[in-house]
Amino acid sequence: MKEKAIQIGLALILIVAHCCTSAEARRSKEEFLKEYNAAQNIGDVTKMAEVMTEGIAEYPKNADFYVKRAAACNVLVKYEDAKKDADRAIELDPSCALAYATRASIFFFLGNKEASMRDMTRRIELDPRSLDAYNTRAASYMQDGKNSEAISDFGRAIMLSVEFPPKASDYETMMRRHQELLQAYGFRAALFYKGAQYDRAVEDYTHAIEDLKFINAKKFLGVPLPTPYEGRAAAYRMLGKIDLADADLKANSEFKTKFNIPGNQPPYHQLP
Repeated sequence: MKEKAIQIGLALILIVAHCCTSAEARRSKEEFLKEYNAAQNIGDVTKMAEVMTEGIAEYPKNADFYVKRAAACNVLVKYEDAKKDADRAIELDPSCALAYATRASIFFFLGNKEASMRDMTRRIELDPRSLDAYNTRAASYMQDGKNSEAISDFGRAIMLSVEFPPKASDYETMMRRHQELLQAYGFRAALFYKGAQYDRAVEDYTHAIEDLKFINAKKFLGVPLPTPYEGRAAAYRMLGKIDLADADLKANSEFKTKFNIPGNQPPYHQLP
């Protein structure tokens, strides 16, 4: 009887020891987020997805981890995997605005414009201050040929940046804001150009160039992207300001050479 009690006691000790070891081995959510952010800062999207996979294994009901892995899979062109993660995030937290935004982006790349606009509209309902929500919905409107709606959404994104400016001390938020404004001004300028409103196109492209200067352009290394210099040069040319157009084309060439940007990306106003 005494031996049995000792055996039970030892078993309990082992169970407690195992639980303590497991608890000590369990990583906190903050640790996963720190590692994810570190990978994001160096542009290692594969690592970002891997970290969130590990995080989900530890915290299978964390909607934010699913959203982050969905965003990474979206960049890695794993759209079906990305959609499954976004669906799961919404299932876990129907009020997660970022989950709808991420899924809207996935739908956009899958060519489902209607679903993309529906999800982004839901994102806007949940988070009316979201610049990227208006930008993404505007991009869907552009693809659908609804230019006036697109101009309106880009305009709303720009107004939000004025109404709710980020803190100057928050570097990452500031950089993200400038990227969002670059998109809003650049594509709205393209729509103005297509509508023969060349003066307004020049004005928006000028704002976009200012935002481009604030962005850490090293993030663009080797990435094909349009620059507002090309767009403004085209608008200047339509206005008969050839010298200014030539100066912008020179600035554009210097920018692309400096940051190793491929030259095969059409300017904003020639994008589909």
